[in-house]
Amino acid sequence: VTGASGFLGSHIVSQLLAQGKYTVRAVARSAGKIRKIFPNAGNKLEVVELPTLTSDFTDALKGVTAVVHSASPSYLTGVSGKEIFEGAYHGTTHVVEQAIAAGVKKIVITGTFASLFDGDFAAAFGTKVVTEKDFGS
Repeated sequence: VTGASGFLGSHIVSQLLAQGKYTVRAVARSAGKIRKIFPNAGNKLEVVELPTLTSDFTDALKGVTAVVHSASPSYLTGVSGKEIFEGAYHGTTHVVEQAIAAGVKKIVITGTFASLFDGDFAAAFGTKVVTEKDFGS
């Protein structure tokens, strides 16, 4: 699971661990953050720290039968929507290409419409404050 320390990725890891039948390999920029999120996972959780989506995933993909790609570049002020989109696009294609080369047969890719807008989301929402109440209803 890429992006395992993020909101979506951590929930995916949690659900897979809860089933008790998978050993989950969690990939994120911070191994420490993943270990804090899942302190009791034991040997059912393997943690791999990679700095970017264009890093070499060869070792992270060894023995993997499925990939859930939920990582995306961080949204920072001053980073254009184009830069965010290109980072997400190139990162995703890189992960998929490496997974295919490693013989992975199942790949799930998640995405966000947020990669299409400025980092401050002004183009999408104007002055509206977006909260959890705006989603999932």
